[in-house]
Amino acid sequence: MIRAPTVSLVVLGLAATVLPAQGADEPERRAQFCADVLPVLERSGCSAAACHGGATGQGGFKLSLFGSDPDADYRAIAEEALGRRIDVAEPSASLLLRKPTKRYEHGGGRVLQRDDHAYEVLRQWIAEGANPPDGTRRPSIDDLHLRLQCADDGTLVASARIEGQERAVTRLAHVFTSNDAAVEVRDVDGQTTVRVVEPGEHWVFVRYQGAVARARVVRPFESTTKAPEPTAKQPDATDTSSRAVARVDAAWSSSLGELGLAAGPRADGATWMRRVAADLALRTPTQEELAIANDPQRRLEWIDQVLRSEVFRDVMIDLWVRAFDLDSETGLPDNAARSVRTLRTALRAKANRVETIRDVVEAVLTDATLAPIVDRAPDPRDRAEFVSRSLLGIGVACARCHDHPNDRWKRREHLEFSACFVDSDRGSGRLYDGSRNPVEPGLLPLRGPAKTPDRKNLRASVVRFVLEDGFENACRLWCHRVFARLFGRGLFAPVDDQRLTNPARLGSVLDVLTSDMIEHGGRLDRPFRVLVASDLYALRSDDEAVARDEVAYFARRAVRVLDARQRLEVAAGALDLPRPRADATGSALRDELESRRGTAMWRLVTEPGNFIDVLLLTSGLDIEGDDLDAKRALAARLFVRVLGREPTDRELVLIEPSLTGDLRDGLREIAFALLNGREFGVLR
Repeated sequence: MIRAPTVSLVVLGLAATVLPAQGADEPERRAQFCADVLPVLERSGCSAAACHGGATGQGGFKLSLFGSDPDADYRAIAEEALGRRIDVAEPSASLLLRKPTKRYEHGGGRVLQRDDHAYEVLRQWIAEGANPPDGTRRPSIDDLHLRLQCADDGTLVASARIEGQERAVTRLAHVFTSNDAAVEVRDVDGQTTVRVVEPGEHWVFVRYQGAVARARVVRPFESTTKAPEPTAKQPDATDTSSRAVARVDAAWSSSLGELGLAAGPRADGATWMRRVAADLALRTPTQEELAIANDPQRRLEWIDQVLRSEVFRDVMIDLWVRAFDLDSETGLPDNAARSVRTLRTALRAKANRVETIRDVVEAVLTDATLAPIVDRAPDPRDRAEFVSRSLLGIGVACARCHDHPNDRWKRREHLEFSACFVDSDRGSGRLYDGSRNPVEPGLLPLRGPAKTPDRKNLRASVVRFVLEDGFENACRLWCHRVFARLFGRGLFAPVDDQRLTNPARLGSVLDVLTSDMIEHGGRLDRPFRVLVASDLYALRSDDEAVARDEVAYFARRAVRVLDARQRLEVAAGALDLPRPRADATGSALRDELESRRGTAMWRLVTEPGNFIDVLLLTSGLDIEGDDLDAKRALAARLFVRVLGREPTDRELVLIEPSLTGDLRDGLREIAFALLNGREFGVLR
């Protein structure tokens, strides 16, 4: 079943008007090499990497990957091997038709039938004289305007603008899905239909002449609990944060309703407070904070206070440290490791001056101390790929060798953008293509045709490009990084891959977060503020094995396990100690090994002046005395500080031996056990 309200249309990442369904019958016209032949070869798999589109082709026949080089493909088909692959006098005798129908031996097996539409397209092109691609070259992505519609009955209609006319291209386009096991694609009687066989949110894609379009299809889960109707919150009209939170929760609730899932219960106040304190302040909550955990207004005031703290700025900077690949030195030579440490320190030193996306982009691309974050890669192509991925969530790396098969980027566009990162003081200051021709710098065509950068100041042109054409991409990527940080997983993976063919779950929630961040000038703290105040964030955690579907679609939260570094940071915060810097190790593996041995945690519990020492000092208790009740009371305060709760009766019995001797040593032993326990290491 495909529910009509859940079918959406996206073209190149932007909403588009749905076209009326078009029939399979089309007016007679001449077959074109780019518009007909190359798409047929792609749809049949002939130009795929595993077949003739591979680096060396197959059986002496080499095509460009997915038809990205029409001129080369025409030469290979019509001119190479003395033109023996086509027979204009007797088209059906052409090798181009005999091999894929297996009338001659073909290593790829039978991929065409003689009554196929694809066969007829190839036969017609040959019969009409095998016209070359001259004058019918691939249009630009924007001019092609590829669209995809999925009707209520599952019929797919793909259309594109060919020579100024809207034309149905469903039978020419390559159709694929986000999950072949969940969505069946069938071609029957000239129509392409989809049938959703597994519940959930799925996507259907079409690729035609290098462009990709997508449609969303949903089959609701058969839940025993009826999904409630979305309830609209009544936000404070004067509070922009309140309005944004209401929009996030409305989008989330609407998505669950389409899926037939009911939202799980909310976490209790203490659990929520412990979660937020760890996420925003890198510590456990104090007793005073736990006391306000069930007061909605005071919770919001506390959130705003934490967002103004120095430690929260560290949290934001750490996300950039990870985004810029500065969080680990594992496997790096000594000089490269030193460079990473230097850049990490320099980036953290900017914490108080980084409040918006603009601040980050300008600092990384123009600040002399941070420019090596980009320029440490000597190859300008690596720099271009790094900037597009880390700042915009755009992966252009595939286009280094060939046109991107699952996105819009062309090899030439990759080269032109890379030319923007050539050092003028190295060599000629130019980038050359494979034919040794100089490449003129160009910016990526994010919003319409590519803009020409200022040759005299290429880096400034890149900054303007990111902050103007790429501003929405940059904000969306940051919002997704924040979501992944707060929920332990993103809405798509990898977290910085915003390809059209890598759609987000809860995409409407990400849309709301992005638009709100844009409205607030790209402020980095906005998605934190909106998400932690939402009902989505406040969900109680459940075991993923028990509620797999609900957890997968964020109807319930999964238990989030802190990694070794996060655990150590929160432990230091719980003991009122300075945050341990990653600079000390720079290795996630080393952190994990130290965590397992317990050496790092023991250093914290024995650090002079920590919470344990302050607790003893302010209690006035004789640490070698016999007042067991008073000692239990101090141990209970330690439990509250570390775990956010009082000890159980059984736990009081278990810790009693540690309280009968030296109290300082006993409390250290208890703290060490609690900090290394499972309960401390997970956020529920």
